[in-house]
Amino acid sequence: MLEHIVGNLASYGSAGLLSVVVLMVVTGRLVPSSTVRRLQKTDQWLVEQLKISDDMNQATIVKQLGIIKELTESTCLTNAILSELKPRPSDKDPT
Repeated sequence: MLEHIVGNLASYGSAGLLSVVVLMVVTGRLVPSSTVRRLQKTDQWLVEQLKISDDMNQATIVKQLGIIKELTESTCLTNAILSELKPRPSDKDPT
């Protein structure tokens, strides 16, 4: 619809031009440059926040992997100690 009006703008004159501008503003196709700049700054800020969040998530994952490795090593050591403490068939009383 908007393209049809713009195509025949010469026949509508200034009223047609005003109608097109109003339609563009109402539909969100025409916004002030300050709004565009504000939205661009907001987008840039969001991208920076996502990068910071991603870096923090990666640091957290590395820290968690280190903790899991330590727990796995201590579990292996505990398992080895408990295996050595189990009575062996030769240690049993022959009664």
